[in-house]
Amino acid sequence: MPNKKIAVPPDIYRIKVTLLDTHPPIWRRLLVPASLTLGQLHVVLQVAMGWDGSHPHEFRIGQQRFGEPDPMEGFTGWPEVAAENMAPLFNVLGGAGAKAVYTVSVRGTTCLTGAADGAIAAPPPKPWV
Repeated sequence: MPNKKIAVPPDIYRIKVTLLDTHPPIWRRLLVPASLTLGQLHVVLQVAMGWDGSHPHEFRIGQQRFGEPDPMEGFTGWPEVAAENMAPLFNVLGGAGAKAVYTVSVRGTTCLTGAADGAIAAPPPKPWV
C-alpha cells in the first residue's frame, strides 16, 4: 500500500512585499510565522513600511477579500469580507508563489502587493549548553 503524504503547514513564510508604482522599487522581505493571521500580518506590514495604521485596509487572495468585517456590508450588495483575524497564513496562502494584494485606502489606491517567496521549515531548537 503506497504511503500517502499528509500536507504539513510550513513553520515560516518568507514574504516579499512591494510598494506599487515606485521607481526604484520599495520593498521588504519578511519572515513571519505561518500561524500568523492576516490581521497580525497587517500590523507587521504597518511596522515594516513605517506606516501608522490610520487608514482602512483589506487583503485580496484570489477572489476572497479579508479585512475587518463591517456589519452593514450585507446591505450594500458588495461581497462580504472574511474576518482577517480568523485567517492564518498557512490556510490562505498555501505554498510558494501564492500572491496576495494588500490595499490600504489612501485615496482609494492599492499600495502594496505581496507574494510568498517560499515556505521554510523552522530548524529544531538548539539545546542550551
